[in-house]
Amino acid sequence: MKNKIVIDTLYTEICDCIQIHCYLTNFYKQDNKFLNEAKHFFYDLRIMLTDLLVLKVVRLFDPADTGGRVNFSLKKILPLIDNINEKAKLDAVYVKLAPKVEKLKTYRNKELAHFDYKIATATQRAKNLQELENVAVYCLDLLKKVYEALRGNEIDWWDNDPPPSFWSSYNDVNNLLFYGTFLWKNRNNPDCAKIKHMADGQNEVDDESF
Repeated sequence: MKNKIVIDTLYTEICDCIQIHCYLTNFYKQDNKFLNEAKHFFYDLRIMLTDLLVLKVVRLFDPADTGGRVNFSLKKILPLIDNINEKAKLDAVYVKLAPKVEKLKTYRNKELAHFDYKIATATQRAKNLQELENVAVYCLDLLKKVYEALRGNEIDWWDNDPPPSFWSSYNDVNNLLFYGTFLWKNRNNPDCAKIKHMADGQNEVDDESF
């Protein structure tokens, strides 16, 4: 039972990451006309999604224990897997990918978990969108290998057997694009005054005003 819970939880974590990547992929297609309608909204959203993706991937490669706390990471999970073949595949994936994930850890440590002084005091602090996209693709590449090892197949899983989260993500992306663009285009509409009130940084809003 414990083994099943561990595997199911790991599946969920990986599928969550794949879902985030689906958002990134579908939001930021070059032919997406909505991006110009609400570019500031989608720029900030892209940064947040990429940062979240990096955090979720990197923690799977954390040590088994940190400061006396037990982590749900591959280092902790691998010894708990009963199936020998499955464990051997995951062991091989971990050994191969652990050094590569250091690239993501650097990004996390300097920009997310901590605030690097040089970055904070740089003249230009805007994040390069192409760099963010590269990080997202790198994350997905790591996850695909772990996912394939868990499933025990070498097929092109994305085209032939995508996780269920892919389809829900695709629909969610369309909905978010519509609502995000609608809110931005109507930000000066009197009917949207309550939304603009919060967007202007006035956080204390009387509940009765809604």
